Amino acid sequence: MVQLEQDYQGHDFSFTIKALNPSFLDNGEFSGDVYASLLQSVSEKLSVGIETAYSRQPQYPPDAAISYLARYNADKWIASAQIKAQGSVIASFYRKVAENVSAGIETQILASMRPITDPMLGQTIGVEPVMEGVTTVGAKYEFRQSVFRGQIDSDGKVSCCLEKKILPTVSVLFSGELDHFKSTSRLGL
Repeated sequence: MVQLEQDYQGHDFSFTIKALNPSFLDNGEFSGDVYASLLQSVSEKLSVGIETAYSRQPQYPPDAAISYLARYNADKWIASAQIKAQGSVIASFYRKVAENVSAGIETQILASMRPITDPMLGQTIGVEPVMEGVTTVGAKYEFRQSVFRGQIDSDGKVSCCLEKKILPTVSVLFSGELDHFKSTSRLGL
């Protein structure tokens, strides 16, 4: 795994370029993922941006996408929205509730096409539009030597993690997730 990343911070903008697993070893052709993003301040609190992505893997055709985003940063809260070329819209709201408590909500809506299959022949006879969405609510509580994060989403997942600092350079992270709709759980350390 190779990841190369470069950030440039201007007076009122930031530019980032990132490459994941770049290679020219496949018959001299590029393979890997490349992302470029630009975030420009329009006013003191409002920023707009654009992100492009290009992906090419060996034996697959290349794929490219573009996303547009906006962010409003008030003193104690941040609202942002992103429109992706693949047909999804993401909106989020984050607020600092108290000195050591933060909370947020995110909604993601995805529009796609699903194939319609003939039940008798088993062949695809058309496509139908599908709208799917997930909303996630989360909170973060900062203790003196640790941080607790928890979230719940509309797909029935409840997850949390506790990060405890043992020394300034050493910490341990406990995490867990319950998926009520799939009746699965995960624990991690």
